[in-house]
Amino acid sequence: MRMIEVVYTNEFEAWWDDLTEDQQEDVGAIVDALAERGTGLRFPLSSRIRSSRFAMRELRIKSGGHPLRVFYVSTRNGKPRS
Repeated sequence: MRMIEVVYTNEFEAWWDDLTEDQQEDVGAIVDALAERGTGLRFPLSSRIRSSRFAMRELRIKSGGHPLRVFYVSTRNGKPRS
C-alpha cells in the first residue's frame, strides 16, 4: 500500500505547537497511521463526521487519558470529496 501525503493548515501547526511533547508523540503516531493507511484507517482511530458536507472525518486520539481530535478531509486532485 502506498503512503498518502498529509497536508496540514496553519491552524493545525499553531495547535501542534501548543501541545506537550507527549501529546505531540500521540498525535504524530495516529497521523502517521493515516499516512500509511489513508482512507482505510477506521474506527476507533478514525470516524466520520456525519454533519459535514465534505465527507470530513476525525482522528480520535487518546493522550494522557484525555481525548484529542484532529479533523481531516480526503481529497482527489486537491478538491475535497463530497
